[in-house]
Amino acid sequence: MKLQINGEERNFADNLTLAAVVEQLGVKADRVAIELNKIIVRRDAWAATRLRDGDRLEVVHFVGGGAPEHVRRLSSFASRRRAEDLKKTSAPPQSGALALPLDSPVSLRSTEE
Repeated sequence: MKLQINGEERNFADNLTLAAVVEQLGVKADRVAIELNKIIVRRDAWAATRLRDGDRLEVVHFVGGGAPEHVRRLSSFASRRRAEDLKKTSAPPQSGALALPLDSPVSLRSTEE
């Protein structure tokens, strides 16, 4: 039977289950999600899910590790800073006050020197 896997047509024996195709593809079952004809199939249903000629599969691989520590710290700092900025600018300013985000390019120097 012919299956479309991530947009590529591939040939397989008839009467295979989704679990069998995953095994034949050599992917680690605990690191992928599978979409069959635009419907995500739960991992515990793979063994009972029979595939038919023309089915379309999307195999999504999970990648671990994430960003290096210094990037995670910077990202976390930026997220906190943005949340603080939103709190400061979402409330209406008090009379005579100027509400600007912290990263605003406007200078607030006194004109009296």
